[in-house]
Amino acid sequence: MNGSRRLRAFFDRGGLFSIGFLLALAAQAEADSIDAAEGRPAAVSLATAGRMGDEEDPAAAPPKKAAPGKSANQTKKGRDLRVSGLFALRFEYDDNIIHYSDVDLVVFSTQPSYGKYSITQAGDWIIRPRLDLTARSKALTGRDLEAQLRLTSWRYVENTLKSNESYQLRLKHPGFGKDNFQVTFYHAPTSYIRNFRDRPPFTSKVVPLAYTDFSYTSTSVTLGYWRRLASVLEGKLDVKRSWRFFNQAFMENDTWEWRTSGSLTWRAIGPLKIAGSYDYTDAKGRGADSVDEIIDTSDNSDPSFARDTYGLDFSLSSRKGFLRVNDLTLGGEYQAFYFTSRKRPDQDPLHVGRRDEVRRAELTFRTVPVVGAASLEGGYRYSKRSSTAVEVSVGMDIGEEKDYTDNRMWFGIEIPF
Repeated sequence: MNGSRRLRAFFDRGGLFSIGFLLALAAQAEADSIDAAEGRPAAVSLATAGRMGDEEDPAAAPPKKAAPGKSANQTKKGRDLRVSGLFALRFEYDDNIIHYSDVDLVVFSTQPSYGKYSITQAGDWIIRPRLDLTARSKALTGRDLEAQLRLTSWRYVENTLKSNESYQLRLKHPGFGKDNFQVTFYHAPTSYIRNFRDRPPFTSKVVPLAYTDFSYTSTSVTLGYWRRLASVLEGKLDVKRSWRFFNQAFMENDTWEWRTSGSLTWRAIGPLKIAGSYDYTDAKGRGADSVDEIIDTSDNSDPSFARDTYGLDFSLSSRKGFLRVNDLTLGGEYQAFYFTSRKRPDQDPLHVGRRDEVRRAELTFRTVPVVGAASLEGGYRYSKRSSTAVEVSVGMDIGEEKDYTDNRMWFGIEIPF
């Protein structure tokens, strides 16, 4: 936990921009050294790295003789490094950023909050810049090894306490035939969720519950494999391990999660693709907030759950005619959460026998380049959650707190370099 908190402090002090700046410098220095060896300006190399791939630059100096004992191909392979990037800027509007229920939204707008609400308005504009830095090389394995660093930020215009960042490192390598392997490391520092009520450890239940911020950090590692199964069919498998650590007041909600997912993509007719997916998630919760407690005997709730997720997407691509889009996708998703707390209903009324259902529908598009290499993208997503639990049988509807509907729309630009 101390290590996680030190890592969180580093990122909160500006680690996002430090990492991006240092990586950009390193990439530039490496490109400069390669360009100097080949007798061409560094600016030409960086401008063409993303689109030239393995093609030789016609402006480059004639190839030099190889060192004794090395062929010209071996010398070229040893210097092989292609660096590219992408900057994306998206503007989003979400009409329910905290996912409050209809009941809570009425209370928020008409009654004193008594500490329950830290936000100033239910909906908000979000500015989301993203930077991708990608390096490819055949020097290590003889085949393209790709490393990508992705830095993403969500800046809320009015409710600044919701602003957060994420960092992702992806390594991808082709397999032995028509397959590919990928490993992804992901970390998101402290993210605010909402305010909940709780008591400090060992506090008598006579003491009233008090509202405080509910936030967490998230870290995950994902192993991915995908393969072309036929000329019109592709398959993908993922195994993901996640760790979520909540702020100290709510550390009983810490979870360790395994997720296994698979998908099939069928190139149905011409530019139309249909993709179906399923994933199963098993998450175990800490369920205790002090060192001398275990989950079965603690006086805390147990957030453990299992989840089934089903997805279906229809995607159309056409670079000609009226549409001129790289991708136009209509998709839907259904999730069913089954909370697995073994406590009695009176000990853990928010989790025992609880089931959540989440439904989402989404429409997205991405255009062909419109100005230079820059393209536009946008979309709309509708989400709805409904919850039921044993608590309903004793006259308290959990849906008054957990149910929500949410609308999010966005528009942005992507600029490769």
